[in-house]
This record gives sequence, C-alpha cells and structure tokens, in this order.
Amino acid sequence: LSPWLAGKVSKLDQGLPLLRLGLQMATVAPELLGANGQRTYLILAQNQDELRPTGGFISGAGVVTVEQAQIVEVSFLDAYRVDDYLNKPYPDPPDPLSDYMGSGIWLFRDANWSPDFPTSARQAAYFYEYGQDTPPIDGVVALNQRAVELLMGGLGKVYVSGVDEPVTSANVRQFMQEAWNPDESESAGEWILNRKEFIGQMAAAILQRIETDPGSVSWMQVAKGLYQALNERHLLIFVQDVDAERALAQIGWDGSLRESPGDYLMTVDTNVGFGKVNPLISKHVDQHVTLKPDGTASSELTLTYTHQGQQAGIRCQPPPPYTTGITYEVLVHRCYYNYLRIYTPSGSVLQVATSHPAPGEYFILGKPTDGQAITLDDELGKAVFAQLFVVEYGETLTTRFEYDLPQIVQSEGRQHSYSLLIQKQAGTVADTVSLTVVLPPDANLLTVTPSPRVVDGNTLTFDLQLETDIVVEITYK
Repeated sequence: LSPWLAGKVSKLDQGLPLLRLGLQMATVAPELLGANGQRTYLILAQNQDELRPTGGFISGAGVVTVEQAQIVEVSFLDAYRVDDYLNKPYPDPPDPLSDYMGSGIWLFRDANWSPDFPTSARQAAYFYEYGQDTPPIDGVVALNQRAVELLMGGLGKVYVSGVDEPVTSANVRQFMQEAWNPDESESAGEWILNRKEFIGQMAAAILQRIETDPGSVSWMQVAKGLYQALNERHLLIFVQDVDAERALAQIGWDGSLRESPGDYLMTVDTNVGFGKVNPLISKHVDQHVTLKPDGTASSELTLTYTHQGQQAGIRCQPPPPYTTGITYEVLVHRCYYNYLRIYTPSGSVLQVATSHPAPGEYFILGKPTDGQAITLDDELGKAVFAQLFVVEYGETLTTRFEYDLPQIVQSEGRQHSYSLLIQKQAGTVADTVSLTVVLPPDANLLTVTPSPRVVDGNTLTFDLQLETDIVVEITYK
C-alpha cells in the first residue's frame, strides 16, 4: 500500500478490536447498566504482588450500584472486614490454605482459589452476600495494580483528598504501597483497620472526576487501557446475565478456563507465604512435546523460578506479626512459598516429577513438607497436577514434570493437526516460554503458526512471550 493508505489502514486496524467489543456488548449493555432496575456489582481489588489464581490476593471489595446508566451508590471495604465469622459458620478452606497458611475457615479474601474466574467470582459474591447481608450480586469485576495503571492513562492527574501531590498512572502503585505502611501516629489496631483506605479514597476521586468533568478524560486512551487490561488478564469480568456472559466468554474476557480441542497448558502459581514477593520472581516455562503416530503424546514440562532479591540475611521463616514495625517493603523481601498447579487435557497421566522438600521451620504450623507432586481431581475438564515448594531468597528453583497426553491430534485422512493453547494466568506480566514440538517419524510439515525459531527435521522450536494467551497450530502429513 502507499504510505498514506498504509497509515489509514494501520489506524483502522488498531481501532477494530474496540469496535468489535462495542458491537458485541451493545445489545446487552442497557440491561447491565440498569435500564430495567438497579444492578449491583462487586469489585475485587487484587494485589498481584501476592499472586493468587485469578490475579492476586483480594485486598479490598467495592460495591457499585447502577440504575439507568447512572452510578447511584459506591462503597468500599477492606477485605478483612467483609466476613462475619464471629456470628456465622464458615466452610473449611481448600487444603493448601489450611496446610501451609494455617487457615481454619474459608473467608472472602481467599475466595479466588480457582483459576476459573466465573467459579471464583461466584464464590466471592457468595461470601460478600453472606458476610454483609446484602441482596444478590449481579456481577463481579476483578482488577489489579496494572489494570489501574492502564485505566488511569486517560485520566491524567487525579487529586485524592489528603494526598499532597496528584496521583497518575506513573505513581499510583507507589502511592498504594506507601499508604499500606504504618503511620507513626497510629496504634497497631488503627493501622490494621485503616491501611487500605487509600484504595477507596482514590476510587471515589476517580468517580467524582468522571461525573463532574468528563470532558477532561481521554476516553479513547481509557478504552485502549481497558482493552489491554482485558486482553492481558489484569481485568476480569463475570456477570450473571447469560447473554453478556456468553459474549465475554467468546472474547476470552471472562477469565474462564478455556476449552481447547487439542493440547492445553496453564501453569497457576499461588503465593501462600504471607508475602508480597512476586515482583522479585521471574519464571521461565520450557515445554517439550513429542507427538506419537497414534495421536497421543508425551510432555516434559520444566519451570524455572528465579528469586531476584539482593538483600543480605533473609531467611525462610513464618510471617512476621502485623505490628507498626512492619512495612510493605519487609513483606516483599521474603522467600517465595508457591503452590503450583498445572492444568492439562483431561486424561493426562503424571509419570514423574521433581520433589522439593522443605523443613518445618519454614512454615507457620511447623510441619515439614515432602514437596511431592500429586494429581488432583479434574477441574472443568482439565487434569490437574499440584506441588508446594519454597524458592529461597536470592536463589533459583527448577521443577520438572513428565506426563502422558491423551489423543490430542486431530486427523482427516493423511493430514493431521496439532494445536496447543497456552493460557496465561491472570495477574502475571509476560512469562517467557520455550516450546519444542517433535513430529512423528516420517511426518512432513505442511503449515505452522506462529513461526518457529528453528525447524530441524521433525523438531520445531518456538520462543514465546506469554503476554496474552498463545495458540500454536501445526499441520502435517
């Protein structure tokens, strides 16, 4: 194309995803915005520095009520204030929360245990309704710090009551962390109750800005930030409306475990160490898949976690008490206690895995762990392998799984198709992925996307970045 026309097409290409979203959601938007009565949405403020399956530890809960496309009520609570466990019975927690964190009951702040967001959203909505005695929730939205940064890109400067300088996309994360720290004038009890108030104050300031001065907002920039946050799973949406939920699922924005006709991989990390250590953790995924003539396969999955902390004298130990002497920075510089789950096609069979034993002195209950991998019950049509390990401060840990895959190759006559969906965990940034696929003997490669880095005979090697979900497709004779 000519440079002039190429420039116009490029702009159109950037806008098409936003237009597609608008078209798909336009038919259901009136109902979601309260055209036929009030709608109430639960907002989960997730902290990706303490990674959990749907994007981060649930730090706070906001409730937004809309009617006739107008916000009629907004409230915000620290996640620790949601439950009413002194007066009501609560269920037992998932075993890892009990075994490694000493949790006696399952509470709102740990509701997002499943990486399938619709499942976790329903659980969070139930706990909120149960603890706060509220009417049914119509939908749940989860977002983390990165989503806030992206959405604030179109707001410019936001002035928050009690904060001397304006809050922007560049400094909002720093403000949230500093606001968490104790104030010298506060007692320990006051600090525990007030340490997350900044999140609610900032949300109120943003809403006031939008309502009173909408012309100062760059709505195109907000839309781009929204699109990126949804695509990269820093923002997840679940709604009770069937049509809207179907539309979100088709786009991949509902955060559900996605269906795949062939091979599938999702690695889910859960920080169970009472720390905000995930900014110091880098992760590399290396998968080696060998396809067999009968359409089954074997897989070797190697995960490497590198702790990038550089302070001296940090030992792995139970969490420090929440007193006025603790800071956010202290909780960053801890060992990484990770409960890993690997999701693969149903019918996959774990053959062998690396074990990572850890001594009892590392844990709050004082019980050692053998670090053996186990096979859990299938979840939503996926086989699940799980393992607990501790990445010591400043060190690197590598864990390896070998498993057999069921029939994952689709065949029509002499032509065969192998597809692999690698689903990104919400809240992660961009894990690096090395993928090797070995075709059966005597196979002739026909097509492959994306382009591999190397094709050596029947061996294809890919270098990938897990910024969004990745689909690899290979056809051969």
